[in-house]
Amino acid sequence: MANTYFNFKLPTEIEFGPGCLKNLADKIKVYHGTKVMIITDKGVVMAGILERVTGQLTASRIPFIVFDQVESDPGISTVEQIAFQAKE
Repeated sequence: MANTYFNFKLPTEIEFGPGCLKNLADKIKVYHGTKVMIITDKGVVMAGILERVTGQLTASRIPFIVFDQVESDPGISTVEQIAFQAKE
């Protein structure tokens, strides 16, 4: 019988709820971030969510770039495009 036990652990912090976006700049600064890359899809853009995020970054003078070409179940070519843009 195959061993099906595994352990998966990430040091992930999730902040969720009304108004949490106002803490975005502070969270970036806690991790000593100086630039942000936002990776998203057209649905988030069309819903106006991206604009709210970029507005916070702009107001806090945090530079950012946006990759908004993520499709459902993205393939390796999408990942390669993201990596290329991040390196630039």
